[in-house]
Amino acid sequence: MERNERDAQILQLFEQRSEEAISAAALQYGGLCRQIAMNILGNAEDAEECVNDTWLAVWNRIPPERPRSLTAYICRIARNLSMDRLDYLRAGKRDTAVTSSLEALMELHQDIGLTDLQLEAVSEDVCRNAVNGFLSGLPREMRRVFVRRYWFGDSLAQLSERTGFTESKLKSMLHRMRKGLRQRLGEEGVAI
Repeated sequence: MERNERDAQILQLFEQRSEEAISAAALQYGGLCRQIAMNILGNAEDAEECVNDTWLAVWNRIPPERPRSLTAYICRIARNLSMDRLDYLRAGKRDTAVTSSLEALMELHQDIGLTDLQLEAVSEDVCRNAVNGFLSGLPREMRRVFVRRYWFGDSLAQLSERTGFTESKLKSMLHRMRKGLRQRLGEEGVAI
């Protein structure tokens, strides 16, 4: 069965308020959500808590929401919950290892140069369109590297294993892509 068909069936289960919806979503996307949470948090217990919270959040949001891409929707929720958990852990001065995901986000933040206030002030649509336009102009493999690093939080070692590129090559590619994204944001009128 194709992913779109499976997603449509899972969405239908959520809309019918069937308890099978959570089981079906967990079966289909549980591994991906765990990977995202682990890359961000680096702790299996915290990651599992975020994954469980993801299913509750999806249950509470569908309906009324009906996402176009269930994969992206669920991954975004898992990622946001994991980032919130990381903020909580760091704010409480708990001893948490700095993860490669946090380092990746810092790389992106430093090279793009937007402050948190600027990010909030910029229209979500302008940023989304600029980033999507930038990514669509990249070769498939470079786009995959960018998304795996900055969305899924893969470490350089994980990316190297996935792509066959050396970590040095990946660092160079990512640096050039961040510079390109910064330029694209400037062209789209995002003040940097």
